[in-house]
Amino acid sequence: MKTFEEQRNFFLGQWPALETSLRDAGSEGLRAELDSFEDRLERSVLYMFLRQKLGMGEGADFGAYRQVIQHGIGQAEAEAAKLSEKKDKKKRLQFAHILAFNLGADLAPCWPGDLLPRTEEDYEAGLWAGHKALELAERLGSDPATLANDYWLLGVHEFALGDYVEARQAWTEGVAQAWVAAGIPEEQRELNAEAPFGVLLLEAKRSLACLLLGDPEGRIAYEACLQHFWTQLKDSARADDAGFGIAQCEELRQRFVDKS
Repeated sequence: MKTFEEQRNFFLGQWPALETSLRDAGSEGLRAELDSFEDRLERSVLYMFLRQKLGMGEGADFGAYRQVIQHGIGQAEAEAAKLSEKKDKKKRLQFAHILAFNLGADLAPCWPGDLLPRTEEDYEAGLWAGHKALELAERLGSDPATLANDYWLLGVHEFALGDYVEARQAWTEGVAQAWVAAGIPEEQRELNAEAPFGVLLLEAKRSLACLLLGDPEGRIAYEACLQHFWTQLKDSARADDAGFGIAQCEELRQRFVDKS
């Protein structure tokens, strides 16, 4: 199973049995069914694709999803601890990182058009996933782009839980990593329409946290970031990212800031 299509087809072929285990015995039954696959690659593929059935769309079941994926992450870490080859150990930790990031991202309340209800337990699981992703990234010595994404993830769930000081700090750290990832020297960094996508996205979210912490400059900073995105919409090379950035930031604002 080397290609995405091969892996997806394998998952879809196994899904009826997995779904039956979930229906008959809940998340514990699903975990047991997954763990019955002795081949590590097959088991990993199943964990990876599980989000397509439980983490998004009409059939989503966030409760089962978060419990099963948290189990898969712990399993991957335990397997890594038993491996002696550094290369193999790294691969298992990378897999655990992917599961953690995807879990947190799927639970995040910032996706335009995603009307699936989320509970405080979902945000708590997302918070756990954000911390776990960062922990694994640091153990792996991950690059700044990965760290910026992980700080984005952590901040989103802190924000959703009303922990605005922590969210502001996470997104501040994320902005710093995003600048480094873009390879722009500190003396050349300006927050304008030429700024990298990741910087503007994280700065916009950080501004929302500042706004809810009572900083009157928060709204001004937020609107400035969105204006920079609007300017980027005129550039065909940046338009897709800019449109996505606007939609994601506005989704978060409408869900949490406008209702505060």
